[in-house]
Amino acid sequence: MTKVKYCFVVAMLLIFIFANMSLVESKTTKQENKQESKQDKKQENKQESKRVVILSDNDEKKAIESGCFKESKNKGKVKIYECEEKTIEKNGFIKDVNVKANDASVNDLFGIYKIQEKNKVKNYTGKGVRVVVIDSGIDYNHNELKSSYKGGYDFFNFDSDPYDDYGHGTEVSGIIVSDGIYNPLSRGVAPDAEIIALKVLNQNGQGYLGDIVNAIYAAVDQYNADVISISLGTSKPYTYYDYCDDTFSWVKEAIDYAKSKNAVVVVSAGNYGTDGLSAPGCLSSAISVGSINFNKEISYFSSVGKGVDVVAPGENILTTYVSNNYMGVYGTSYSAPAMAGFIALMKQRNKNANQDNIESALYKKAQDLGAPGKDDYFGNGIVNSEAMKFI
Repeated sequence: MTKVKYCFVVAMLLIFIFANMSLVESKTTKQENKQESKQDKKQENKQESKRVVILSDNDEKKAIESGCFKESKNKGKVKIYECEEKTIEKNGFIKDVNVKANDASVNDLFGIYKIQEKNKVKNYTGKGVRVVVIDSGIDYNHNELKSSYKGGYDFFNFDSDPYDDYGHGTEVSGIIVSDGIYNPLSRGVAPDAEIIALKVLNQNGQGYLGDIVNAIYAAVDQYNADVISISLGTSKPYTYYDYCDDTFSWVKEAIDYAKSKNAVVVVSAGNYGTDGLSAPGCLSSAISVGSINFNKEISYFSSVGKGVDVVAPGENILTTYVSNNYMGVYGTSYSAPAMAGFIALMKQRNKNANQDNIESALYKKAQDLGAPGKDDYFGNGIVNSEAMKFI
């Protein structure tokens, strides 16, 4: 073969190779574009879809037939699906509602209101009483909390590690059970009570009512709760001056179920002032707790409405925070666990006392504040340790 012919053959071979490489690259690019388009479409559909709660087998069948996506690891009594808006409207599905931590902000500039001194009840520390906190989890390694921690579950990440990556649940838990060994001012109302942490909020303090409901059922069915403390709730426009039993009947059903199992359910009223109470605080079946300051004045942020049952200190309370820290806090998020802790003391005195017994004793001996009798600001008033004598 001559040198010219040899060069010609090599050139043609190279052209053939590059042409095929281009075809392969073109085909690969098309496949990638198609895959990206498919993923974009899937993401787009997911963004268009809304989270719904499914309460019956019939509705679940409709959801599946309509192409709704089920939350992959959801195993609670309430089924969670993602459906398109048109599917929700067609089938009348109940939309799940966002909830968040009910704390106004943090403030440690004005000193500490030592709730454990104000509600001190001799010889009662909550020993033998189990309190389930439904919140953002707990820092179970905290020196003040680890003696009380007895386990829990993460409804957000679907595992048995409810570590608190937001901080709110650790604050709430400290108000109930902090030992107060390393910082005596942080001592909880019921330091010897057991604590179970059911995590329903993510690292940003956001979650859904559907997960709260599943956590309530789990609290009694799996963890034998004596007291359930919930410092979470909906925000505007889902706030209510009147009771919200009709709007959130499926949430009320869960609370009623817990009460039937001898658990007492305590919920923060919310931080929306005259705009009304958050759900589930606006439900008639929960003990809804508003906030007062150390002068026994209603906190400016404390939600007002028919659903307020009682008030407790909710300003300038020192409590535990993640990584062995402490925090001065205020909000109805903290008046609710103060009440839950006091109820733990009552349950220690009489383990068989149900929520009706507890409420009767609390309201009978509460110090009336504001207008005479139950009112929309203070409810029945502030807790009084004399209530212990009526359990």
